[in-house]
Amino acid sequence: MIKTRYPIKIEIDDKSFEIVVPALMTSTQKDEISAVRDKHLNDYEKRDAVQLELNEANETFEINKHILDHGKIVEKAKTMFEQKTLNKKIFELKRELAQIDKTIPDLSKLTEELCEKRFEVAVTGSDKSALKEYLAETGVSYQLLFSEFNEKVEEAKEKK
Repeated sequence: MIKTRYPIKIEIDDKSFEIVVPALMTSTQKDEISAVRDKHLNDYEKRDAVQLELNEANETFEINKHILDHGKIVEKAKTMFEQKTLNKKIFELKRELAQIDKTIPDLSKLTEELCEKRFEVAVTGSDKSALKEYLAETGVSYQLLFSEFNEKVEEAKEKK
């Protein structure tokens, strides 16, 4: 027999909660979770692109320093002008990176948000809302909860 849902009992402190966890998510559930992830994906990709451009500019700046120290006078004049331009570019890229960092959540917060969304769309059972309230009360993370879910589901699969 193939089971697609596993009733499990979760215990936190001295409280227990009866819920049902799916082994697989429906495409609708996956789409809802993907929407949360995709909302920030473009921001992370933009951040990576700006960081890469900044790294390249810094690397060129360092190479130019070497040319200024050891190059010929003609090379030095051209390189000094390029350094001035690069310095401005590096400053602008750092500022852009700082702005991006202010608008995107760090990865642990995003992971927590994804786990919370997964909880909302996939978990069922009579104690679901009580468990959600207790998590908010105690500050237990959804990431930790899903770790526990995975262990309980694996135990249930092994009992088959």
